[in-house]
Amino acid sequence: MITIDDIKVGDIVQTKNRTVAMGGIIVRPHKKLKVASVRENFIKVSTNPRTLSASIWEIPITSVRILEQK
Repeated sequence: MITIDDIKVGDIVQTKNRTVAMGGIIVRPHKKLKVASVRENFIKVSTNPRTLSASIWEIPITSVRILEQK
């Protein structure tokens, strides 16, 4: 299981299964996302893994796996 200490800003993560972001947005499984910030139980991620300029979603830490670490 992933903890707060494992995830850093700039990491590329992938959703393990379908999850719901804050605001009721459904995030499809296996979507690559870039971490913008890390909080206690949630991470803010960018919808474009190359930049942080795309829309930002807040999803639970338990719903992702780390693909690349910075």
